[in-house]
Parts: sequence; structure tokens; C-alpha cells
Amino acid sequence: MKNIEHLVAAHEKLRHSVSVLQSTFNSMAEAVLVIDSKGAVILSNPAAEPLLHYRRGMTMSQLRAQSVPRRADDSALPPDQMPAARVLRGEQFDREEIVTRLSGGRDLVHLMVSGRPLRDVSGAISGAALVFHDITAARETER
Repeated sequence: MKNIEHLVAAHEKLRHSVSVLQSTFNSMAEAVLVIDSKGAVILSNPAAEPLLHYRRGMTMSQLRAQSVPRRADDSALPPDQMPAARVLRGEQFDREEIVTRLSGGRDLVHLMVSGRPLRDVSGAISGAALVFHDITAARETER
């Protein structure tokens, strides 16, 4: 009986931790995408929808196809230099600026992107976490 009580308490503690993490993830102002090794989005937070125009079920390829991303200096951003491609190769980076315009749109969106590869128990890259922070207002103020 003591073991069952211990298991119930451990389960409740785990459920509480999951709830706190989920609440934190969902309340973040930054858009967060977690992708698998093939670029499928396996986890996203609500901020990804308005900022990145992400819709549930989209892949990184579909997301990329709806915008025209560039470097901060307005030079082209080749596909192999896109944040998801870089992080899936094992690179990690913080606060790298990209500028994007939705296809057919007029407004530029300035984003700071940070990325980290996710690794399985053997150390192989199993996916990536990408965090996008909108700095458009700050760039507009600088101008």
C-alpha cells in the first residue's frame, strides 16, 4: 500500500510539472517551433501562428514557401543557410537576424532567431528547437 501511495504522489508531481511547463510554453511571447529531423513541426506554441503565419500540420518547407526570407543586410538567404537547415546540421546559434516578407505582402518582419539541435540518447540529431523573436518595432524605431 505504501508503494501505491508513493506512485500516486510521484504521478501527481509529474502531472503538475507538465502542467507548469505547458502553461509556460503556451504563454511565451516568442514563437517556438520544435521540428523533427525531416523538418516536420512536432510542437509549436500559440505565438507561432500570428508571427510566422504557422498553421497546425505545416512543415518547415511549407512555412518557408509562404515567405521570402533575407539576411539583415538584405542579401539572399540560401536554403542551406535557413535556420532550420543549419540547426539540423548540428549548428547552434543565438539571436541571428533575418528579415522576411510574406509572399504577396508588403510589410517586412524582422526576426531574431535562436536554434538548438535536439539529440537522442546516442547523440544523433533527432530534431531542433527554434525560437523566433519579433524585433520589427525596434528596427522601425531605429529608422
